[in-house]
This record gives sequence, structure tokens and C-alpha cells, in this order.
Amino acid sequence: TDPAYFEPERRTVLSSTWQFAGRASAIPEPGDMLPTSVIGALLGVAIGAIGCQFDFRMSNQDLWLCFAWGGLLMTAVHTLFTLASRFVAGAEIMLISLIEFMLGPLWVWLVYSEAPGTTGLIGGALVLGAVTIRSVLLIHQQRSQSP
Repeated sequence: TDPAYFEPERRTVLSSTWQFAGRASAIPEPGDMLPTSVIGALLGVAIGAIGCQFDFRMSNQDLWLCFAWGGLLMTAVHTLFTLASRFVAGAEIMLISLIEFMLGPLWVWLVYSEAPGTTGLIGGALVLGAVTIRSVLLIHQQRSQSP
């Protein structure tokens, strides 16, 4: 890994997120994050099962929605996101992933007409602005340091 790219990644990503340790031989290709996505999904299932005290009573419709959303849609999204991360700078990935969470309430507003409060919109705009400025600065820094 080029130190010019690794150091900003280390500061912005590695120092502020959970990390999994394991043998390098367990990863088929360097940079392959799919095993980590699978481990993260299994960890989420385990935490959810413990959180609901293993009481899984739900209707068939809810069961189908859980399968469609978690089993199909999220699997496709995470797989494509992981594959794309091999070709996109870390700062850009950070911007994309954070924007997804910031725009979630707006999608609810548009689809279900559930109007967010003024403070929620202002707070979301501030966070979105801060993330955008930070990411643009990181992208500019990475590009200016590349040969």
C-alpha cells in the first residue's frame, strides 16, 4: 500500500472504526472485504437475536420482508459496495456511506409523507455539510499528494 494513501486512510477510517483481526491467508485476495461483510452480518444477527431474547414471533409477511430486505437487497448492496471499494478512494467511500444514512429520513419524508421536524432538517443539513466538506478536503489532499 502506498504510504501517501494509507496514512489518510489510517487517520480517518482505521482509527475510528471497529477492526477485525485474522490471518492474511484466510483472505483470498488482498483488499477483499467480503469476508468482513459476512462476519459483520452474522454479528448483527447474533446481537439482534440476543436483543429480542430469541423471541422470533412474526407474521409471514414480516418474515418475507425481513428476508427480502436483509437477505436479498442488503446482500446485493453490501456486495456491490465492497466490490466498488476496490476502485474508489476511501474518502469518496466515506462520503457515499454517510450520505446514505443522512438521506434516509428524506426518503421516508418523500415516500410516506412523514414530515421531519425543523431541527431534524437543520441538524441533518449541518452533518451532511460537514461530511461533504471533510470528504472534499480529503479527496483534494489525496489527489494533490499523488504523483
